[in-house]
Amino acid sequence: KREHNRKATWTKVKPPPPPLPTHSKIPCRISCRKRFAAFYSHRPLLDQLAEALNRRTAISPYLHRTERWDYIAMYTDSTGTCASALDSREPWMMIDVPQRDIQLAGKKMIDGSVIGGSYGVLLPDMHFLLEVTILLTASMTVGLALASLVYRNVIRKRGSASSYITSLGIVIPLCVCLPFKLVSEAGIQNLASRFTVGVPFVLYLFKSIEAMFGFSPDWAETSLGSYCVYYALPAELLYDKKTRRHVPCERVDHIKALKSVLTSLLTICTMISLCSPFDYIPYESNVGEFNEKFVLAFHLDIKHLTNCFIAAMMFQQSLALGIGAFSVCIQLVTGIRTESVMRNPMLEATSVTDFWSRRWNVLVHLVLKRGVYKPVRKYSTALIATLAAFVASGIFHEWLVYLTVIFGNKRAQSCQGSVYVPLLGSNTAFFVWNAVTMAVEMALARNKKVQSWAGQLPRPVVTFLIIMTSLPVAHWFGNPYIKAGFFHDYQIAFPMVSKVR
Repeated sequence: KREHNRKATWTKVKPPPPPLPTHSKIPCRISCRKRFAAFYSHRPLLDQLAEALNRRTAISPYLHRTERWDYIAMYTDSTGTCASALDSREPWMMIDVPQRDIQLAGKKMIDGSVIGGSYGVLLPDMHFLLEVTILLTASMTVGLALASLVYRNVIRKRGSASSYITSLGIVIPLCVCLPFKLVSEAGIQNLASRFTVGVPFVLYLFKSIEAMFGFSPDWAETSLGSYCVYYALPAELLYDKKTRRHVPCERVDHIKALKSVLTSLLTICTMISLCSPFDYIPYESNVGEFNEKFVLAFHLDIKHLTNCFIAAMMFQQSLALGIGAFSVCIQLVTGIRTESVMRNPMLEATSVTDFWSRRWNVLVHLVLKRGVYKPVRKYSTALIATLAAFVASGIFHEWLVYLTVIFGNKRAQSCQGSVYVPLLGSNTAFFVWNAVTMAVEMALARNKKVQSWAGQLPRPVVTFLIIMTSLPVAHWFGNPYIKAGFFHDYQIAFPMVSKVR
């Protein structure tokens, strides 16, 4: 029995499909076309998940339909562990790799069973991409309404009691609460979709605070239309204060931005293909959570540092691709240059300040600078203002973790605790740690001997030392997302290669 309405129903899964035929060289092209047509057909997503579940478990599973846009499949595998099967993609093309041992100087280096086998080429899930597009459009629509409210009642009446009441009593609470309402009403269970809902509202929150204290960009406050564009778009339009005009986007800028997006796309596709079989944690380590005992030897272990570096690169490339692709569209439509979000901080940073102020997530840095640093700096020292900005960053990241991983997570509820549920506080601890490292750097920068010694080091060595100030504790930031399955939900948006058998 199946009901095509918003009410939750239970549907028994169909019998498992016959095994895929062996692909020879002659019918390979026809087989690929059939798979391509089947993948992009308009058959219900419910059937795709059912077939995927039957291929993954022998136990008769059931599908649970949530609401409107999102589906989640729950099943119990042979070990009794409850899991989710959101990635239900069928291989578009199969590639058979012979199982041959890799030898070096007559010695066996890599076993053939590790590399050999059948690999499937998976295409992006168009349902997920459509869902993300709808959610981002809905968030920006709400942003336009909030921008109009802020401009008329906060900017135009700045300094009055009504402006503070509107900002602190209406706009900021809406920015905090509306994403939860949207996630709940839409029944969104995909963690990447939840993250997409939350990010624009974080920007709206800090833009509302900067408007209250008078630190919004000058060009944005010239008219209601300009402020709506500035407030609602998850991108920073470049503005030249000398000419008092926006910086035009030349052909070279378009090519450079598109090249950056394609590079990030290729990097992510490669990384998810390599890291997905290991749950994005390739090596086992003895490092615990942030509230457990800190053992320096465990945090400096090469396996743990490798896991943290892979996680940091995944976050860097994901943000660079997501906001970068949106910025490319804005540049094509408006002809105005946008600020680069990521400037390769993991491989090119020259100082802790350079890493956080000029390279890592520049968009969030700008709203934190105008919404937290400048208002606090007006009444205190630079050190206190910097600490306040990092603490604010940690708090809103905790809010994102709660929205993305914890709030209404039916996987954890159905599995009765077998799914990883993070402890809140790890993100705040991570950013406070980095605030301390930046304060130490600011103190050491005044020493001439330290300056001369640092100037003699090669740039790769400097970058390595800078990364090592935060890499040992990077799991405080990444674990709440990685262990909860964020990247497994995120990977369905990209083409990838997966080992089938």
